[in-house]
Formats: sequence, structure tokens, C-alpha cells
Amino acid sequence: MDFSFPNDTNDFLYSSINFYAAIAAIPLSVCGLSTNIFLLILFVTDQFFRKTTYHIMLMSVISDIISTITSISAYIQIAKGHLDDNMGLFMCQSLVFTTMTSYSISMMNLCLISIDRYISIVRPLWPFYRIYKKRLLMASEVIIVLISILINFPTLALIRIHKTETIMCEFAKITPLSSFYYIAFAVILYIIPSLVIGANYWRIVTYLKNYVPPGHTLRQQDAERQNKRKKIIKMLISITLCYILFTWPYFVTLLGIAITKVTFFKLRLDSTVYYLLFFFSFCITNSITLLNPFIYFKFDNNIRERSMIFLKFNRFIFCKARTYPCRSNKLHN
Repeated sequence: MDFSFPNDTNDFLYSSINFYAAIAAIPLSVCGLSTNIFLLILFVTDQFFRKTTYHIMLMSVISDIISTITSISAYIQIAKGHLDDNMGLFMCQSLVFTTMTSYSISMMNLCLISIDRYISIVRPLWPFYRIYKKRLLMASEVIIVLISILINFPTLALIRIHKTETIMCEFAKITPLSSFYYIAFAVILYIIPSLVIGANYWRIVTYLKNYVPPGHTLRQQDAERQNKRKKIIKMLISITLCYILFTWPYFVTLLGIAITKVTFFKLRLDSTVYYLLFFFSFCITNSITLLNPFIYFKFDNNIRERSMIFLKFNRFIFCKARTYPCRSNKLHN
């Protein structure tokens, strides 16, 4: 079935989509960047966040900031219109590489958090992990960053631009080797982490559901500890589900391209609908770096509460430094 439109209509449609998508993405990216920077300051300055889970989240926030800055630069170039070949190629390579590297770091960090939570809750007395926990996590973070860079490094050679449209990012001609890379890319960065995270949280939920404290009595302190753990696990599961649900269309499309060996431009010529599906799937995956801080605020009560405390404290300092104190919201009798 042919879903394509006439060429003139296509050219106008694609140019309009690129332009308006870039224009819309710039303010959204600036908003996401500002919120990520706020989270970075919060995680670094607040003693409450000196915990394993938030240390790992901090690395994701840093990678999201780098990715968002690169994306804003690329969107500005796209909004300007035609670029020369070198600038267009550099824009496409930097955009795809930083976006997918940031995604890789965040997804692997979520996987690392699930492993840490599983060991801490289900196997808390494992002596090796208790002794070397900090060293293992630091080494894991370094390995995650290196793996993310290495896995995405081939995209610098595989991403091309079209001769007549220098703002259109395109895959190079798909060979059996590049096809294998795309399939491995989806398996390593999406399928395996999703399965590992799902298995770990399923075990944790099952353990907490069947757990009975020593003496077969559930004291108030034990009950509070269990409820706190359940809230943390619920928060982490919610964040992970957002990642999995937001990004699956891109990886499914990538697998389809790898199997059929159809390039991005060929897909655009053959079917406008399939091209738009791939285009918007990448946009949604790219937007995950903007959505991350808002997902954290939505599902993490600690971040919301500590953010309010941080803002109120800094407002107090700001008001104290002024010649005239800020007005209080309370009415005085």
C-alpha cells in the first residue's frame, strides 16, 4: 500500500515539520535545561541527597544537561534552514551521538539502581557488597559512561546528511555489518536493560510482599521502614516505565530499518506515514532528556519536598540581603 504524497507536497511538508519542530523544541529545551541545572544544584548542595540512588541520578542529570545544550544548538541551526555540508554533518553527528549517549547513561543507571535496590533489600547481609559498595558503584559509573560512549561512537561514522537537504540526518547505506550494529544497539540499550530492571523489581516486590520480620511481629518501626521502601520502589518503577514507554517506538523502528535495510531517505520516498512515525519516535526519544527532571518531580516526593525547602531558604537569604525585607504571605494582626 502506498502512503506517499506528491513530491512537491512532500518537500513543503517535510520543510514545515523540520522548521516548526525546531522552533517548538527551543523553548522546551531551555525549560528542560533550566530544570536540570536546578536539580544539579539541589543534588550537589543538599546533604539529604548524599545517597546511592541520588548519586546515580546525579550522573544522569549531568549527561542530560550536556545533551540538552547540544540539542538547543542543533535546533537553532535547523530553524535557520539550509546549512553547508560540513556544518550539517557536524550538527547531525553531534545531535544523534549526544542524545543517544545520554539516553544510554540514563538507562544503564536505572539498571544499576535496580541492582543496588535488589541487593540492599533482598540480600542486605551480603558481606562483599557491604564492604565494597562505594567502590563498586564508582567503578560501575565509569564503566557505564565508557560503554555508552563506545556503543554510540560508530554512529559518528554511520550518520550522514542528504546532498540536497543538509539539515536532514540520514543513515549511511545499510550493509550487513551496520544492520547487525543497529540490532545489537537496540538489544544492548533497550531490551536487556528493560528485562534486567523488570526482573529485579519483580523480585523486590515479591520479597516485600512475603517478608515477615523476625519474631513474626510487625512492629511500628518495621512497618515504617517497609512503607518507605515500597514508596522508593514505586517511584523507581514509575521512572523506569516512563523511559521504556517513551522510547520503545524508536527502537522498534530502528530494528525495522535494520531488518529491511531501508534508509531514512528511502523510507521518506516510499511512505510519508512511516517516515513521520520514525521522525516523531526519534523526537520523543530525544525529549526524554527534557522530561527527566519533571518525571523526577512527579514521582519522587523527596525531590519535591527538598526543592520547596531549598527555594524557601534561598528566598529567605535573598530577602535578608535586600535593604527592604520581602513581604510575608501571612497577614499580621
